Amino acid sequence: MRAARLSVLTFTAVAALTAVTGCTEKGSSGDSDRVIDVTATDSKCEVSKKAFPAGHVELAIENKGSKVTEVYVLFPDDRIVTERENIGPGTKQKVTVEVKAGDYTLACKPGMKGDGIRQELKATGGTV
Repeated sequence: MRAARLSVLTFTAVAALTAVTGCTEKGSSGDSDRVIDVTATDSKCEVSKKAFPAGHVELAIENKGSKVTEVYVLFPDDRIVTERENIGPGTKQKVTVEVKAGDYTLACKPGMKGDGIRQELKATGGTV
């Protein structure tokens, strides 16, 4: 009987600890210097910052245009680091990307066609 009570208490403590830790965010995604706001329209691709610390970075994308758009983070040679497709007009999406220090390009593609409207980005420092 005593072993059963101890097992129940242990299970309850583990469940409570799991619930609490499950609610915390990984890394420093709440850190404002790791969030880049991206505003896409039919003719513009605006970013809240062009330089940020290397490591995990969150793109908070808002499509204020009338066309479905895509947003890409590209290496200098146009290889894809990450992408978010099918972002409808008036909608918001988030994507997290891990980047090393270096130069990148962010491309918004209104209508999901062409090379996109581009912004140069720079990840600074070492990786996290």
